[in-house]
Amino acid sequence: MKSDSLEKHLQSTYELLEKTYKGGIPEELYLQTLAALYPHMSNRALAKVVSYFENKQYELVFNDILRAVNTYDENSEEVVFIINKLKQYGYDEWVDDD
Repeated sequence: MKSDSLEKHLQSTYELLEKTYKGGIPEELYLQTLAALYPHMSNRALAKVVSYFENKQYELVFNDILRAVNTYDENSEEVVFIINKLKQYGYDEWVDDD
């Protein structure tokens, strides 16, 4: 799915996800990825871009975000692993553009 119809301010997040997870976010990394992106985005914006990227219902992703941040601390080993993975594809620049 292309990011053309996504709002401009969400396109960089979509592109970061696309570079990192070419075939979609693996289920075993899904909640940790939400927790890694959460500090840099509103719940709504994160839910919108991830629902678009994953082709999931917005409401389900929104609830997944709440579950992710209640399950994983942003400094947890699992989230740091995801951040390091994202860094290979421009995470630091994405955060700076935030």
